[in-house]
Amino acid sequence: VVTLTGGTITIRGNTGSVGDDQLVIGSGSIALYTGGSDAGDKKVDINDSGINIGPAAVAGSAVIGNISLSSAGVTMYGNATDTYASVSSSGMLLKRAGANVAEFGSTVTIGGFNGDTSYTAVIAPAEIKLYGNDSATLVNIGSNSVDIKANGDVDNCVIDTGGMTVTADSKVRASFLTAGVTLYGDDTSNARLVIG
Repeated sequence: VVTLTGGTITIRGNTGSVGDDQLVIGSGSIALYTGGSDAGDKKVDINDSGINIGPAAVAGSAVIGNISLSSAGVTMYGNATDTYASVSSSGMLLKRAGANVAEFGSTVTIGGFNGDTSYTAVIAPAEIKLYGNDSATLVNIGSNSVDIKANGDVDNCVIDTGGMTVTADSKVRASFLTAGVTLYGDDTSNARLVIG
């Protein structure tokens, strides 16, 4: 059955027939329904805002279980509107329950489940950072250096082109440099062993 009403074209089977599927073409919109004509039966919705595909589709909107396409990019929603994968000119963003799970762009971030850097990997053009339970516990790999930190600069190990320095409780405890090896006692003025 084809019906033309006020500029809207509806193509469907007989009302009440099995499936009751229909295609509705309106002024600036196209909708495809399966199983009925209720909003929940709309599986494809196209308008000036974009295209949504999925149950209860509404073009240009965040809808559970939908794929939304627009000029801004593509978003695929999971079982909630704050759980999704989004692809745009900036890259790809993955969210679970509103928290970032991963972000792929000029910098790649994997983790950040708690809304911070804990248990997160960050890959940037000039460095890679692997965070532990907080922002002060990390491995930072940069150009020509590796910095391993537990509790920030209080406890760390720095390896660079000059050698390696080990710090504990904010005090240098050992240095392995091109000039030699030095092991310290309570502070850097109290060297216990010097080789070189």
